[in-house]
Amino acid sequence: MLLKTDTSIRDELAQGTLKPLRLREGAVRFTELYLIIAERDDPGPGTLRLAQIIRESVKSECPKEMAMAA
Repeated sequence: MLLKTDTSIRDELAQGTLKPLRLREGAVRFTELYLIIAERDDPGPGTLRLAQIIRESVKSECPKEMAMAA
């Protein structure tokens, strides 16, 4: 699984392969993300790294939302 960078998302938007959601002006859309690890007693290094990347991305990209959830 690859995580998209802002640059690749911008490229796909420019090419028309990715379409932005049309929201009312000033509207924000939120969704929940669940990380489910099937082998929770012995996850592999790739699974652990992916979990770390997701947590770091959420922490840096969504600081206000994380503070509100705490």
